[in-house]
Amino acid sequence: MRIPGTSHTPLFLPFENDYRLTWFPKSNQWIILDELDYFFFQFYTEGISQENALLRFKDKTALTQGELKERIQNLYQSFDFLLNENPQAETMVPEIPGIPQKDKTSPKTMGYRSAAGQFTISFGSPHLYHYIHNSLRAQSIVPSESFAGYSLKLETFPLEDKVYLAIDTNDKKKQYHQFDNAPQLKRKLFEVIANFLYPQTHWMGYLHASAVIRDNNMLLLSSASGSGKSTLAAALVQNGFSFMSDDFIPIDMNHHAFSFPTALSLKDDKENLRGSFKFSWKDIWGNYFVWPYPQKELLHKAKATTLYFVSFKKGADFRLESLAPKEVAQLIFQEMYVLNNEQSARSFMQWFEQCSFYKLTYGNLDEAVLKIKNGIKQEEPK
Repeated sequence: MRIPGTSHTPLFLPFENDYRLTWFPKSNQWIILDELDYFFFQFYTEGISQENALLRFKDKTALTQGELKERIQNLYQSFDFLLNENPQAETMVPEIPGIPQKDKTSPKTMGYRSAAGQFTISFGSPHLYHYIHNSLRAQSIVPSESFAGYSLKLETFPLEDKVYLAIDTNDKKKQYHQFDNAPQLKRKLFEVIANFLYPQTHWMGYLHASAVIRDNNMLLLSSASGSGKSTLAAALVQNGFSFMSDDFIPIDMNHHAFSFPTALSLKDDKENLRGSFKFSWKDIWGNYFVWPYPQKELLHKAKATTLYFVSFKKGADFRLESLAPKEVAQLIFQEMYVLNNEQSARSFMQWFEQCSFYKLTYGNLDEAVLKIKNGIKQEEPK
């Protein structure tokens, strides 16, 4: 369905009970439309007014006229937003003449080495240094080394109420990106590093998850921060799994998840692991970091066929539940960013149909590790 007067065509993926997973390209937003929502979207694109839409459906639903009127009004307002706004767009800005000089307490430029090459990041504030550098610390080299010849140089700095990322690849003019907050900057910075590490790869998107692997079988553990995914990943690494990445997992168009040099981070209150785990560093916020060995080449990719949404509940029995498509659609976009182009959107829809999704609940870490090591028995889909 093409929107009149634009070149922005939404994509629809129908699934159970007449629901449609829908991608709006201009805003890069993903939402679920039920059958009634979809009819009203068709009316909206055909230029049918809210009043006429109400007349056509007033006797065809169980909703009262007042409820139906409110629903149509809310939907039309949403469609205005989805088709005409772009809240996730990054802001490219021209060269900034007044980049602030680093004060005496600010960290120096840090260099990082990997199998793909070397890059530097300059931090314009102590906050940005601690927020970004600790997760990459295992790949860093001493600041006193010469950074001449590095093919990627990144700068991060605050200015007024924004934060900025400057990208210098030596072969083109420096690019400046403006963000409202540090998490937005960090995602873009990691995206740039992923492109640097895997230059011939085209990405579907980036997943907020922990990734571990054993015998070429990868576990993707996703959830909101503080839900137990990194704790479970750390315990699995202690029990024979290899670590791939934490928090930022790039996934390509062929649905391979790639390793990324971010450290495994555990909150200070995870007492159940601190006794036996060898932590490498503790930051100023009380987070513990465990890094992949920098001298050891990590397996760089594996097929992303199964994703577990992890939830720790003290005292709960271990439970694994298959998730229906609607449940997945309600969860996945809280933890995943799909790149804003049609190829990535279509690739994501294929992955959404092919991947297996589960909710994994545990209340005892030892029990969860034992279940996973022995091969968790997956329940039949609901």
